[in-house]
Amino acid sequence: MELHWDGNNTSVDERNRSAAFGTGALPPTLDRPSIHRTEDWLLDAAPPAYPYPVDAALASKGKPVYAEHCARCHGASGTDFTGELVGKVTPIDVIKTDRHRLDSYSFALCVNQGQLYAAYPSERFQHFRKTNGYANQPLDGVWLRAPYLHNGSVPNLWSLLEPSSMRPASFFRGYDVYDPRNVGFVATVGKEGQKAFFAYDTTLPGNGNFGHEGPAYGTDLPEDSKQALIEYLKTF
Repeated sequence: MELHWDGNNTSVDERNRSAAFGTGALPPTLDRPSIHRTEDWLLDAAPPAYPYPVDAALASKGKPVYAEHCARCHGASGTDFTGELVGKVTPIDVIKTDRHRLDSYSFALCVNQGQLYAAYPSERFQHFRKTNGYANQPLDGVWLRAPYLHNGSVPNLWSLLEPSSMRPASFFRGYDVYDPRNVGFVATVGKEGQKAFFAYDTTLPGNGNFGHEGPAYGTDLPEDSKQALIEYLKTF
């Protein structure tokens, strides 16, 4: 698959070395056995099951809705990732989400990444590239992956199925209380005790909650179809 949010690399090994490099690991100090062990573990790691009751009848109604609106980009199910566009980049002019992440990864940065690990021929970065959009992710464990979109600008699945004009303009991130109705984490609590949560403002550059909307993305569906779709996504 095309990895990272903008699909700028297709090598899992390079993605992992890049992540390690970004957190301070240098080629002479890189813990290669641990990286490979983590990679092997991730290859067949499965998400936890949805911990609340699922309405099986409603979920069954959501399955064909998912097949029509979501499967082509995100996979046939939460375990079957076959689909024409899964793991491939959708152009920004099509997905129309906030482009700041895409633009921040410049062509010059891409070229410079090709120099990293230059003294280690078998590990030198060779697969980074500049893309024109964002990669379609598989949805395994999607019920636990809120907030949504590449920049975490949409707090729950219900809001993601709404037009951007109806999505929350601001909300709080960091609260670990789950919201099973909207499928995400409670995002209306700004403080609990002495702990204050992060106020996410979607009007700031890079935080836009627009895009991934319209008939192709299910935001025009009737409410009962959205409810059925969300119930089905709980099974992923």
